[in-house]
Amino acid sequence: MRAYNLSILTPEGKVYDDEVQSVVAPGRLGSFGVLYQHAHMIAAVKLGVLQVDTGNGLRYFVLGDGILEVTDNGVGILADDAQPADSLDDAKKRVTAIEEQLKRMTHPETTHANAT
Repeated sequence: MRAYNLSILTPEGKVYDDEVQSVVAPGRLGSFGVLYQHAHMIAAVKLGVLQVDTGNGLRYFVLGDGILEVTDNGVGILADDAQPADSLDDAKKRVTAIEEQLKRMTHPETTHANAT
């Protein structure tokens, strides 16, 4: 399988920049994959697991909200956060923990109601 460049950027800097064979991203309307010579596109990504096939195995990232763009030069992801994960299970657990924390922050009345 042919490779292309994947670059993941956050406000803190570059998280990943290397050749990959495919990416599966958590899109706003559902997960989607990108292979070599994919049509140009821009898509919104959301908090979730980003799966990257490096050709030598799979890598996983906990990805925050952002934008994914496919161009002739490869794939660029601009996200509010992106952190490497040790495994798919690790990434899923971390996403679940973030979602629960966000839920508590946006709905504090449920946290207080459960505490009494």
